[in-house]
Amino acid sequence: MSVQSAGYAMSSNWWKNKKKTCRFQFTEELILTITCTGSDYVGIRHASYAGRYCLGNYSHIEEYRAILSDFGYNIAPEVWLGTKDLTEYDGDEEGVVNNILSEIETIKQKIWPISNLY
Repeated sequence: MSVQSAGYAMSSNWWKNKKKTCRFQFTEELILTITCTGSDYVGIRHASYAGRYCLGNYSHIEEYRAILSDFGYNIAPEVWLGTKDLTEYDGDEEGVVNNILSEIETIKQKIWPISNLY
């Protein structure tokens, strides 16, 4: 995932005036979604996601969810590995963007070794 791409999308105030969803390749296996199409949130799931996690047909589900849970992500059993409301990030507009980007980088560092265990 390009943190610069996510940073540009967020700093250009795309969520203020539009109902929009942006997706970024997070690791080879996962995508990151930042959305404002109802409830504003950051979400992470498998890039190959095609249906319910309860079926257990995706790799490293429990490991990913444990990491996301440590960062305050809500674990949604069927659709996402985890989601986090944008309102859970502190600061003014710029601070929220910076906090999300920093958290994304930290999560990626923790997830990267797991996602490369093929």
